[in-house]
Amino acid sequence: MNRRNPGHPDVLVVGGGPAGSAAAAACSELGHSVELLDRDRFPRAKVCGCCLADRGVAGLLRFGLEELVAGGEALHSVRIGCRGRQVDLPFHGSVVLSRETLDTALLEHAASTGTRIRTRVRARVGRDGTVHATDLDSGETFERRPQVVIVADGLEGRALEDQPAFRWRVRPRSRFGAGLTLAADVRTEGAPPPGRLTMLAGRGGYLGMVRLPDGRLDLAAAIDHDAARHEGGPSGIAARLLREDGRDELSEMVSEARWRGTPRLSRSRRVACDNIACVGDAAGYVEPFTGEGMSWAIGGAHRLAGLVDAAIVEGRSLDSWRMVHRRATWFDRLRCRNIALAARHPGPAHALLRGMARLPILGSRLADSASGVAGGHRNTLAMGVRR
Repeated sequence: MNRRNPGHPDVLVVGGGPAGSAAAAACSELGHSVELLDRDRFPRAKVCGCCLADRGVAGLLRFGLEELVAGGEALHSVRIGCRGRQVDLPFHGSVVLSRETLDTALLEHAASTGTRIRTRVRARVGRDGTVHATDLDSGETFERRPQVVIVADGLEGRALEDQPAFRWRVRPRSRFGAGLTLAADVRTEGAPPPGRLTMLAGRGGYLGMVRLPDGRLDLAAAIDHDAARHEGGPSGIAARLLREDGRDELSEMVSEARWRGTPRLSRSRRVACDNIACVGDAAGYVEPFTGEGMSWAIGGAHRLAGLVDAAIVEGRSLDSWRMVHRRATWFDRLRCRNIALAARHPGPAHALLRGMARLPILGSRLADSASGVAGGHRNTLAMGVRR
């Protein structure tokens, strides 16, 4: 562990999304000097991750962001569709927030705790732990030598490219993500009403749709590379899934829209080494379903901050984050992998929908499991404490 360097922050956070901002705020609350660097300006548009499961909501409340939660759109149900068959299930404890609203609110909260924020800055962690940064507007370069580096730069971040210990391991046949936001009216044929999450599974991928608090429609998909090449990319896959579910007007809208893509989704890496720790999507990713990833990102902040505090005060390394992170997320990751696996196989998924239609309790249990409500896993990251 590095000794304190006068003029440099105790903690340097790379990435100003929910994971980075939450981690920065939690470390600031413990009395450490924190600087956060992000390559974007805020507010910024993001189409994925607008659903926040109940444990993510609990994380926001722990930061005192009650007004932010109150301004979200509460989810009351999820409609799952496959090959024209649909089933409606109850959904508990989740809210929808646009990423512009969520990310900006968490960044501002981090600033209110004393974190120094610098945007439009690209940062990379050198082999010796020094952070090399470039102001993307002025071209100015500068260095930081913090005691601790927290990397929260997501799937596409390059902050750790010079650190061999943090190489990505991408799962075979991993899908890529795609997203889109439409100004679709609630009267648009096939558009879900406020408060309902709609999931459509089929050949080549699956698609989620939800209404944002401002009325826009957010769509996010996980798509097979081979299928995308044969069907015109994300727009072709999404349009077909919507047509198969009888949503022709919405299908035509998405087929003409421009989608934003992500790298391959399901991946893992080492999450800590010496004085560097990863959090959020930068710590690994499992195909999304109902906002679980956002809950991990926000919920992990206080646990990581406790380890950072011990690293700075007692001179420990952050290697223990590897075990803490694994124990806290293994159950939820396994559950998400199983759900994503079911969505890859339309035949069994179709049969499962028939079963849920006949046995409503089965559907209710599945909905609670998907959102994590009924899981009750004791090592959850949600609140930063063991439950």
